[in-house]
Amino acid sequence: MSVFGDYARYYDLLYQDKEYLREVAFLCTLLERLDPDVRTILDIGCGTGVHDFELARRGYDITGIDASREMLAGAETKRGDCADDIAERLTFKQADASSFALDRRFDAVVSLFHVVGYLTTDRALEDAFARVAAHLADGGLFVFDFWHGPAVEASGPAAREREVEDDDVRVKRVTTPTWLPERSMVDVRFEFTVTDRRSAVSRQFSEVHSVRYYDVDVLTELLARHGLAVVETGEWPTGAALSPDVFGAYIVARK
Repeated sequence: MSVFGDYARYYDLLYQDKEYLREVAFLCTLLERLDPDVRTILDIGCGTGVHDFELARRGYDITGIDASREMLAGAETKRGDCADDIAERLTFKQADASSFALDRRFDAVVSLFHVVGYLTTDRALEDAFARVAAHLADGGLFVFDFWHGPAVEASGPAAREREVEDDDVRVKRVTTPTWLPERSMVDVRFEFTVTDRRSAVSRQFSEVHSVRYYDVDVLTELLARHGLAVVETGEWPTGAALSPDVFGAYIVARK
């Protein structure tokens, strides 16, 4: 089943309270500390571009890629509405994380909101890391977050419900996970009920997202095969040390 199809239409509404500003601030702190000369950034799995617009406002030149045409449509709509000096720092392209080829190199590559978890096989992950290495300048940084294996295994995934609305629609999302520990994966079933607030007519649809969680040691080994050396790990986006209680982790690797 394809992902982020109909879901993409309501993505920004569902994540309107996500701490994008905090995440961008933390990312910029990492980049400024580890390589203050970073100016160009490639964002793999950029979605509707919320991180990218904030990075552009801070003066970075951003290229965002995503496999979902629908998500990119949202990013392009925002780009058309923003100030010219921000828009000119942003480029969005449809491309797959494991096979993209942009014929240029970047000072840094980032991949946020657990995009790496959607690469559910070693082959797909290694292909993506090879693409990252090919697009990084020598000494460039690769920053990504992921589901931290020890925390997932300690607590297990949980079912959730969320309901949000704007002037036009009310969206209810029911999240039902199926844990597949033998594959270090979770199949996440999203069931949506979208109600038009004017007509009160509702429609339903669903998507299943398969997400893999990782141990740092596994990622470190796979990164090293492609000339990417881990220089920092921690909790995303606080920088605290990793532990079995930390669900969201990050790695910084240098080419």
